[in-house]
Amino acid sequence: MKKLFVYLLLIFGVTFYWRIDVNAQDYNTKELIPVDSAATVSTDIFLYEDFVYNSAVDSKGNSVITFNSIKNISSDKEYVSINILLFDKDEKNIGFLTYCSKKDLDTDYSGVRLASLQASPFSINVTKRYFAGNNLAGDVKYIAVYDDNKYCQIGGYTKYAGLTISEISNGKVSSSTSSSSSNDMDFSFLNRFSDNGMFFLIVLIVLVIVFALFIINGMILNALYKRMYAKKTVLAYLPIGCNYVSVKLSFGQMVANIYLIGLLVSGVLSLVGISILLKAVNLLTIISFVIVIVKLITKKYDLFYYDSSIKNTNNLRNNINNTSVTNISNSAGSDNSFFNGQVDNSLVEEVNKDDVVDLSYSDASGGLLNSSIQESSNHDNLSSDSGTAISSGGLDFNSFNSTSNTNSSSNNNTTNKNGEESDLSKFFK
Repeated sequence: MKKLFVYLLLIFGVTFYWRIDVNAQDYNTKELIPVDSAATVSTDIFLYEDFVYNSAVDSKGNSVITFNSIKNISSDKEYVSINILLFDKDEKNIGFLTYCSKKDLDTDYSGVRLASLQASPFSINVTKRYFAGNNLAGDVKYIAVYDDNKYCQIGGYTKYAGLTISEISNGKVSSSTSSSSSNDMDFSFLNRFSDNGMFFLIVLIVLVIVFALFIINGMILNALYKRMYAKKTVLAYLPIGCNYVSVKLSFGQMVANIYLIGLLVSGVLSLVGISILLKAVNLLTIISFVIVIVKLITKKYDLFYYDSSIKNTNNLRNNINNTSVTNISNSAGSDNSFFNGQVDNSLVEEVNKDDVVDLSYSDASGGLLNSSIQESSNHDNLSSDSGTAISSGGLDFNSFNSTSNTNSSSNNNTTNKNGEESDLSKFFK
């Protein structure tokens, strides 16, 4: 009797062991597993032992996946993570469960990490958020482990909706969602740095470099902007605004307005895959900045510049140049005491040449008239040097002294002009 009892016990034990061994079947990743069936799946990081998707749902329509054990088989301490595909009775995907304990804020497993070769029982709640459309946990008939979610990503729950396991294995994604959408973007490179702070350091360095480049670019543009327009602009320090200012300085206001419209249109077209106009606009931006540098070095501010106001200024300059010398000379030959052998000092304005706006972009009448009068004054003073004073009273010693001072000032101006440095070299001093 005693031996019979022992035999029955052994038979029961072997049968029970065989039953467990049969139920806990080994599966590969991306292989369908029926619900309510125990399965074991191994990946590079974890061994998921004896886990079951429970088809029974609670009052909220949620289900649960229970793991007899999740073992970390890697050499590093890891957060518990897994990606599981969910399928209906027709073996069509209806959801995508992406889990990582690092981003779990709702359960007792929040922040759980397993050391190397450490194992622990586990469970994951299957809620509505993991499903596409109106599907619920009770509609799941098959599951499949996609991978171990090594980079701890979450989201993309509708990425494979409507696809079979073979289509998913071949790399296909659902047509109803874009692989470039925010939920489906691959942020794996971010997760590699998130634990040790390297990512935030890299972002900070990039932001500092970009900010510094915008500041330097704005300073260079404003250096030329002040020469041409006698003021500065905050647009030189802003994205897009600095491009507009660069084109304006290089080619004029009209071209800059056309450029701005082209930039906006090219941005819209690039969103629908037409990028040729955007490339052309970017090329024009680079060319304009090179021209800005050239203008700062050579001081040829009207180089490539097209503007109707510039043409009017040039015409006015020619008219005054053609008439000023003749008119002033005729006046000097008469008894007009206004030009009595010299130019009144009030008509000659001494200006710091570094702060003067270029003639082409300032008040044409004022600058050109002073220049013509100065030339006439030099001409008359030379006549005074030769002993022929243009006055009824003969030689004017005051005129002679004024002539000497004027010639001396003219020589100093010539010396400064010959030794003058470019605007760009002053900018970097």
